Amino acid sequence: MNRPQGIGVGLVGLGVYLPETVRTNDWWPEDWRREHAAEVDEVVLRHAYPYRTDLYRGSKERRVIAEDMGAFEMEAAACKAALGAANVDPEQVDLLLGHSTVRDYVAASNHGLVANRVGLRHAVTAFEVCAGCVSFFFQLRVAARQIEAGESEVALTYVSSAISRITDFTRPASVVIGDGAVAGVVARVEPGFGYIAQHSITRGDLHGAIQAVPRSRPEVPWYRFDRYDDPLVVRRVDDAAAHQLGTNAASFCRETCEPLFAKTGYGPEDVDFFLVSQASAWFPAAMCESLGIDPTKCLAPSEHFQKYGHLMDASAPLNLYLASQYGRLEKGDLLLIYTPGVGFNAAATLYRWNLDA
Repeated sequence: MNRPQGIGVGLVGLGVYLPETVRTNDWWPEDWRREHAAEVDEVVLRHAYPYRTDLYRGSKERRVIAEDMGAFEMEAAACKAALGAANVDPEQVDLLLGHSTVRDYVAASNHGLVANRVGLRHAVTAFEVCAGCVSFFFQLRVAARQIEAGESEVALTYVSSAISRITDFTRPASVVIGDGAVAGVVARVEPGFGYIAQHSITRGDLHGAIQAVPRSRPEVPWYRFDRYDDPLVVRRVDDAAAHQLGTNAASFCRETCEPLFAKTGYGPEDVDFFLVSQASAWFPAAMCESLGIDPTKCLAPSEHFQKYGHLMDASAPLNLYLASQYGRLEKGDLLLIYTPGVGFNAAATLYRWNLDA
């Protein structure tokens, strides 16, 4: 089989904004720890077993957005950093793709605010590409194909998590939440490098696993609930669906990645580095085992999750940024990127790394 190479379009710069405030585990009060200690005694996968008695699920620190800061400000800061890394002027950008886990206004996404703050020209095409934690790599796919087709020349993409703003910190899962933003610049690169292919799945039957709902009445649509003392919070709505997402995590990974291997002719043995969303400490190693990939080809929890927690949409692209910063990626490496997202969907992407170490 003639295996496809990179289409000659890829990331030429990455940028990150992480809030200054670091929240450590001792932020949660002692009475909260006593109340929820029993709720972590669930073994989701064999890799989760070492964390069965850890109330904080392997997390140690996470970043928290400042009260007076807009999510668009994090996003714009990440975009400026990405443009600087790529040595690209804002005037050169003709496509802006973004998504905010928690946007600043209900009626419109943040792309207009970001475009204005970054200094993009008025002629830029800007819209939202939203797919939960998969958003950044769907943005990469859209941008790469737009540039390949000649519709655009330089794209700027961003995702952010300000999820702490709608987190119920009385619930056990709140310990993994982190805030931050990641951005990328997409343009033409050397032939044979950059974006190769992607495969995704959508499981609408699991849509209710995690939702943002009124805290006291999750069955009521948000737009029909106007009590100011009962804000929207992230929580499970369908317990069975949430349980299935955890217990079947390895199966979902194989269901997403194996068809990508089949249609491209690559296999786990060809992967030089595996980038995966770090929603928990056990997740990367478990996904490596599910595909037969050496776990040393993945960032360890100590390099990512323990420092920053789970950044929702920004988790997987932060993984990519950190791997690059740590010198774990070399030009020519074949990257497999896997991330699941609420909704429920998941995507696997093959990418030929085009940046020098």
